Amino acid sequence: MPKQPHANLLVVERREGPVYYAKWRAHGAQVKRRLGPAWIEHGDAAKAERRRTRHDGWIKRRGRVVEGYLSEDEAIALIPALVAEHQAEQARALSRIFARDMPSALSLEQGVGVAAHSGA
Repeated sequence: MPKQPHANLLVVERREGPVYYAKWRAHGAQVKRRLGPAWIEHGDAAKAERRRTRHDGWIKRRGRVVEGYLSEDEAIALIPALVAEHQAEQARALSRIFARDMPSALSLEQGVGVAAHSGA
């Protein structure tokens, strides 16, 4: 099984409010996936010490997390599964490509021409 890459939690401000995203690198390419709406708001962490988050300029909203939103800890807990899902998608795509190209590769190795496969 491939090693889990190091992923970061991001906050992206959208029209509907702040959203958590996970970002990591896979095979040299940056991957960014949406986790869900964040239960945070703009604020000064110095004035709201107990509501501090890992992201400057954001503090936790007051009260319990409403259904459909993610706390910072919930978002972090989702990242490993999201990365694993992406790795599985990549493996499936690679196996489809390999399966599609394999018959032509085998026929070339066996000395069978392309004409034999095209029915000519």
